[in-house]
Amino acid sequence: MNPEFLQELWTKDSNSKVVCQLGHQSSINYLSLQTTMMGEVFSSFPEVLLMIRSYNAEQRALYTFLADGPRVGAPYDMTRIVHVAIPTNETPNGLAGMFHIMKELNPSWPSIQVFLVDPDFTERKVIYEAFPSAQVVLSACHVYAHIQQCIHELFLPEKAENILLTALKNTVCSATEGNLKSMHKILQRFVDACRCIRMLRHMKPGWLLTDRIWALHRWRSWNDCSQYFTMVETLTCELNAVFKISPCLMRTTRGFISFLLGKTLGKNLPEPRACSPEELTLIKCKGETSESVALGPQMEPQAAALMCESLNEICNPAALGLCQSELEVAQKSFKLVGSNEDTVCVQVLEDPNKTSQRAPALEVLTDLLFFAKKPMTLIHF
Repeated sequence: MNPEFLQELWTKDSNSKVVCQLGHQSSINYLSLQTTMMGEVFSSFPEVLLMIRSYNAEQRALYTFLADGPRVGAPYDMTRIVHVAIPTNETPNGLAGMFHIMKELNPSWPSIQVFLVDPDFTERKVIYEAFPSAQVVLSACHVYAHIQQCIHELFLPEKAENILLTALKNTVCSATEGNLKSMHKILQRFVDACRCIRMLRHMKPGWLLTDRIWALHRWRSWNDCSQYFTMVETLTCELNAVFKISPCLMRTTRGFISFLLGKTLGKNLPEPRACSPEELTLIKCKGETSESVALGPQMEPQAAALMCESLNEICNPAALGLCQSELEVAQKSFKLVGSNEDTVCVQVLEDPNKTSQRAPALEVLTDLLFFAKKPMTLIHF
């Protein structure tokens, strides 16, 4: 270990924890770092962690984890950071090693209930294996940023773009069922007017109908939402800038540590926020929702989002609305009756239906929705 590498950290925070392996020519193979404050924040607010990824010119990744969720109060700044790591690589093995070290440094890791991740993070299976009791959910701030970027890529007239961006911000800062549905329709109309089907698929407006994303966010007040989105956007930009200071990862990491200490040293921990029982229940809830695409216990949010996306690609607006309504009714009434080696028997609206276990999921659901013996009636709950 190069003694200069962590000199400032150990001088200013002698109780900080570092796990690091150096490679050839003093390069960094991997690094996990936790200051004293990070460890205290992790122990105080372990339930929900927001993950932010940054990259340098060599495409090495910096993973930054922040305490999130309804129990974390003011301020909205870097004092929420609980762990930072540079994995060997972003393969399943590389990420598994990173999460193993995180667990070793934090005895409170079994209390983690939710990881909030960006849409481009593909190795969710690694998190499920490392943290069996945790959920992996798209973060509202990353979905908001993704849709913002897609709106910019529509190249609309400035006035129209500003109106659309304002409507989007109003929606995510007050993420009610009605607001999300309305924004979903508005986005579809704008993209349809631009005649850009490929952009509609890339934008993924169906995420606005995935209630689990917004259930973990809508407890915030309007001002809290605005501060939260500003914090994540600002922190992401700062992390990206600092992590690209130099092509030398050793020098970059030294600069990052100086940046981190400058923003957190001597500051107080985030304040605990008084939560209602309903808000605390949100953290552990895995399926119940009141959105137009109901994500019942038989369908996880990611699966429902993919289903909604597929329906959106093959249906016109009227047919899409009908399919979504029928999917909601089917999910609320779906019941497994029995199974054997060749078939699975399920019950939808009191009608047993058999299907092959090897049939594709979309085909199975289509059979259940459209070929049930009794007609399905739209029910308002």
